[in-house]
Amino acid sequence: MGCAQGLLLFAPRTVVLGRYLVETDEGGLLGEGRCSKVRRGTCLKTGQQVAVKEYSGFNVFLDGATQQAMTIFTQFRQQVRVLQHLREPFSSGEFEGVDPSSFFVELIDFSRDACGQPGPDGETGNLYIVTTLAEYSLQDYVRWNRSEGRAPGQKEIQQIAKSLVRIVAALHAKGFVHMDLKPQNLLVFDGTVKLIDLDGCVEAGTTICTNDTGFMFSKLYCAPEVARFVGSKERASLVVSPLLDAWSIGMTIAEVACLTPVLYSKYKHHRETARTPQAAERGFMDWLGHSKASPLPHAINAFDPELHTFLSECLCVYDPEQRMDLGRCSCHPYIAACEAEAPQEMLPRTAGFTCCAVSSNREAEV
Repeated sequence: MGCAQGLLLFAPRTVVLGRYLVETDEGGLLGEGRCSKVRRGTCLKTGQQVAVKEYSGFNVFLDGATQQAMTIFTQFRQQVRVLQHLREPFSSGEFEGVDPSSFFVELIDFSRDACGQPGPDGETGNLYIVTTLAEYSLQDYVRWNRSEGRAPGQKEIQQIAKSLVRIVAALHAKGFVHMDLKPQNLLVFDGTVKLIDLDGCVEAGTTICTNDTGFMFSKLYCAPEVARFVGSKERASLVVSPLLDAWSIGMTIAEVACLTPVLYSKYKHHRETARTPQAAERGFMDWLGHSKASPLPHAINAFDPELHTFLSECLCVYDPEQRMDLGRCSCHPYIAACEAEAPQEMLPRTAGFTCCAVSSNREAEV
């Protein structure tokens, strides 16, 4: 028996859905979001390591039909529906013949109700989704580079940028907009970046309102039009467009290059100067929604002028009408010139990493 297997025998564990041995101690916690926790697990039948997502704030035996519970239940069913749809083959277009699993986390299992539909587990009353297990997130990758004093190379960032553009373009080709793209929602599996956290996905063209409880976003990565929508003092609506994701993936690429969230210094300024945390939130969102200055730091241009041109002209553009659809970005010289190497050749394995660290998830919550 290996050391890891021996240690596992003494770790606090529980069996979920009758076949997944889940590590319930702190070491088994891979990530924690607003309404869920993800833990490391092992399939008892196959030995495959998996990620088990349990939705917090919902238990069919305890929570009944509260508004919060119903919102969480809706998010759970949406995630299952989207993951099932995403694993279907691409029917046409640029990605026809490409395996969807090269872009998206793979669904392995989920809790079901008495009718076999996505729902609460009959034994625990909880909601679970089981997916393939990643090695680390891009958030971990950024933090590791920063802590090691390691500056990524231009080719490395170019490969990552191409990979991220194709991942999100593939999602849009399926008809969905992610709405909450950021480094912690892009995980590395065997060296390949894939997209996770799809319970907030919305079909392109959907109109959402300010009182929609299932709407998810992150302040440091959301598009200016989302900031204006959220900050509206009156009832407002927003038509969901793939261009929302274009801004967010631009912010993500810039962060991977300069090793810090692009808008964090501005957000920190509002936190330090506002009278209350609530006023700081409002001030930052108002600034983001109405500023016309380029959000990109000079460090991006100093690092790689071609990257700066790509981001400033295509993705990190305040006017959504001037922002480039990710499906067209593959033709941009910066992306088109990228060598056709597999992205895993540019990303390290887990050595030296803290996989999907909870601390990195909390850091990105702003």
